[in-house]
Amino acid sequence: MRILALVDRWSRGGVPTVIANHQKMVTDAGGEYRLYCYYAPDPDAPPMPEWVTHGEARFRGDPKTIFQFYRLLKTFQPDVIHDHFGGFWSAFYLLRPGWAKRSLLHYHNEYIPVEETPDQNRAGRDRLFFRFLMPRYAKILTVSDHNRQRIIKYAGIDKENVQTLPNSIDPQQYQRVSDQQTSIHETFDIPRDAFVVGTHGRLVYEKGIDTTVEVVAELIKREQDRPVWGLISGSGDIHYEAGLKEHVERLGISDRIIFTGYRSDIPDILAAMDLFLMPSHQEPFGLTILEAMAMRVPVVAVQPEQGGGPLEIIDHQNNGVLIPKRDPKIIADACLEILNYKSYGKQLSDQAYEDLKRFHPEKIGSALLQIYRAYC
Repeated sequence: MRILALVDRWSRGGVPTVIANHQKMVTDAGGEYRLYCYYAPDPDAPPMPEWVTHGEARFRGDPKTIFQFYRLLKTFQPDVIHDHFGGFWSAFYLLRPGWAKRSLLHYHNEYIPVEETPDQNRAGRDRLFFRFLMPRYAKILTVSDHNRQRIIKYAGIDKENVQTLPNSIDPQQYQRVSDQQTSIHETFDIPRDAFVVGTHGRLVYEKGIDTTVEVVAELIKREQDRPVWGLISGSGDIHYEAGLKEHVERLGISDRIIFTGYRSDIPDILAAMDLFLMPSHQEPFGLTILEAMAMRVPVVAVQPEQGGGPLEIIDHQNNGVLIPKRDPKIIADACLEILNYKSYGKQLSDQAYEDLKRFHPEKIGSALLQIYRAYC
């Protein structure tokens, strides 16, 4: 079994994490796995494994990168092309029937971007891709039932050719070996008795981090015995991040919100939180929710405008809290319940950890191997 995966570039984020899980699963099963990235890796990307090859594309359709990709196709001779990127790059192999019949598209994005998100910039281009190229894939995988239904409805793909394959997580990889909570508090001068509301991920508009800032400001207004602090971990759009920091200044809470920047010690960052807040405008899946659950941190999520992954992960008031309206006061009310009733927060986090079984790599990997073998 030889699998060639495709992505735009090696970077931080959920997709490389998912791909790394796939690579391990395939090699454990005795197969070969390669990843090709069209563009050079991001400057702040994690170290690139030896099974990753990247081009140096300067623009879409760069002939040098296309040649390099075809050379890899010829030498590696994959049984399956697993495309995590899509777009018009795909035309270079989808227009050849021999390759198209062994190609899978793994769609990680929101099918129809929420208004005002940067993803709208690609909406016109994507419509052409959905109409002319998406139907050529042998099978389409997507990360949530929400996305699956939208692809079937709007792209006109036969439902038998669209399958939900959630992202996976191994909770054992998120266990701390020591009490790093202490060092995180000390590193950022957070009082030991503080109630820490946090989030981590890409700092981009669609993640709704501005809502996190407003919720922390609301909680600070209602402080009683414990001081409230905000912990925002990650990096992304420098303009959006600058706007967030200006918003924090306007609210007068710059001494209570920490921007950690990119951190590789995600389990330790999560362990320093008393509550994880997921306020995304759009969220096809929500891998960071699973990461928080793996660290037994109670999760409060805002229902994305179009639905999505959080609705399929969170069982309201059983393994987390799902807020239907983007209202900082209502979200703060839910956070205060967890602050004031520790047993409630523990009940949520314990059940969430138990529910991670359905996202274990062995379960998701077994389903993906079955798909791969159908084309080998």
